Amino acid sequence: GVKGSSSNSGLAESVAATLRASATALPPPGMLPIWDAATGCYGLPPALGATGSFGGLGRSPAQREGVLQRDVYGKMAVAGAVGCAITHLAVVPLDVVKTRLQTRPSAYNGLADAARTIAREEGVGMLLQGSAATVAGYSLYGVSVYPGYEIWKRVLLGSVSVQDAADFRVPLVLLAGALATTFTCFLITPFEAVRIRMVEQPEYASSLGEALRRYTAAGGIPALYDGLVPLLVRQVLFGMVKFLVFDYCADAIFALLQPSARADVLTSAAVSLASGAVAGTAAAVFSQPADVILSKVAQGASCETADEGVLPGPVNQWALLGATARTLIREHGLSGLYLGLGSRVVWSGAIIAGQFLLYDVFKDALHVAASDLALFYDALAVALPAGGT
Repeated sequence: GVKGSSSNSGLAESVAATLRASATALPPPGMLPIWDAATGCYGLPPALGATGSFGGLGRSPAQREGVLQRDVYGKMAVAGAVGCAITHLAVVPLDVVKTRLQTRPSAYNGLADAARTIAREEGVGMLLQGSAATVAGYSLYGVSVYPGYEIWKRVLLGSVSVQDAADFRVPLVLLAGALATTFTCFLITPFEAVRIRMVEQPEYASSLGEALRRYTAAGGIPALYDGLVPLLVRQVLFGMVKFLVFDYCADAIFALLQPSARADVLTSAAVSLASGAVAGTAAAVFSQPADVILSKVAQGASCETADEGVLPGPVNQWALLGATARTLIREHGLSGLYLGLGSRVVWSGAIIAGQFLLYDVFKDALHVAASDLALFYDALAVALPAGGT
């Protein structure tokens, strides 16, 4: 017995020494693990990946997201700010036309006619009116709403069981989008109010600073938040639908692709662009009535004593929203709640596609993309060198 134990011990030591010298010496040819550069870990060879007696094998290694630190959310904020600033600046002309179609519906015959008329009568520069307010406001929007959504989604889904997270994913994701957007509205409301005023009254101010000073001189800083309630209604509805549709659309597309597609920069960018376009279109349709009402409130349409383009001051804003909606329906029918929908769908589809595209591109550049944050269970990593050599 002692002799046999000594022999077995020697064999084990010999096998261990062989594996230490070359971890690929034990498996037979054709059965060696294959290094996957996309996931950064080893996978099974095709011969072992086929369905056998024990059923199909997983398409990818077991993985989970690591614990995200503050610097990760900080980089997400930078990616969101740059993405939102660039995309909103690019579509300022469309935003100007959209606002005019809502505040002066009888003055133009559609999107193209509005753009031509504004350029002909007020100059091409008018199509860039409010650019500074747009960049400032939506940089803050990107800084807060994208990392805010990332945080709230993880907090809410992590606060319930795995089964409940799957069963109630839709309401939890909607709530995450609503919470992130609510905070963001307090940052962008002043800039949105000033932007609408500058578009509706081109002579109001020659710069963002002048517009802010004139606005606050007339009503104080609280006047900048006179449109908070209608903006909250619009943005929260928009944000909820935008994030929900994007997440589900992107997941549906990736489910049709290979697991390594998420780590491929070009594929991920294409999926973000397509999913963003769908999400932006859906969010625009869902929130259009609130957007029309916001423009009318800022124009002063439901306050007879207000100057055009001036928010009506500290009034009961919920009552003002209702009164504005009734006025629109009385003058234009239910279709009045969808004035400028065509231009806003084009605007929203383009801008949200661009936002998510640039957000993902900059997250990848800052190394906080999903593939950078994933932790893989790779049992072979302790024995096999990275790179498969």
